[in-house]
Amino acid sequence: MIGSITFLSINAVHADSSEQAELNQTIKEDIIASQILLEVCPAVVSNKALLQENITNFTQDALKRIVPAPSSLAELQKDAEYQALYQSAKKDSATLSAGDIKAECENALTSNEESFF
Repeated sequence: MIGSITFLSINAVHADSSEQAELNQTIKEDIIASQILLEVCPAVVSNKALLQENITNFTQDALKRIVPAPSSLAELQKDAEYQALYQSAKKDSATLSAGDIKAECENALTSNEESFF
């Protein structure tokens, strides 16, 4: 999760329901981490448009990997599990150092959506 903003999404072609639930949770955590970066990074990066583009692309790709796929980020944000994970991640992100935040934000600027984070 957001201990040091680690992203763990895994692509899987076939997964049983418990594996899929774990994958869905991991993908939701990645999306949450990217959304938190979107909240904190504008204060520490100069290219806000590129940051927005990279995170939007990452989020749209990640949404497609959730089974069943939500139609939008707004729909996912209504999910009870997402909301609980978000609150936990938000609390965890408050403990990150300014240096860690800046490093993650710079990484979000330089990564393409395939290797984002």
